[in-house]
Amino acid sequence: MVVRSLNTMDRARETGIVAGEPAEQLLEILLTFSFTDTSDGMMKVGGAVSREDGACLMRAIMRVEAELLLQDAARLTDACDEPRTATQRRADAFVALALRVADVMSGR
Repeated sequence: MVVRSLNTMDRARETGIVAGEPAEQLLEILLTFSFTDTSDGMMKVGGAVSREDGACLMRAIMRVEAELLLQDAARLTDACDEPRTATQRRADAFVALALRVADVMSGR
């Protein structure tokens, strides 16, 4: 579960910045990707981006991933929660970033 602060989203809508990067640029990058279902029920994401766009996307994903890591650390005391793997957290960060970008861009 990704927790988003209303104040954070309001600020992002006002500034057009998501995870420290321009929402418009992130949207353009995300729209270049293709998504393919795999036989094991997973989804494969593919695409090619410029070095500049790749750096922008990776910085944003890493910032969101850091937020998720803090959430995971706070939940370590809960005996029933199994910690996410780094790969799961990175995938969750990608999805969370895409949702945030969509939220900001739909509110403009």
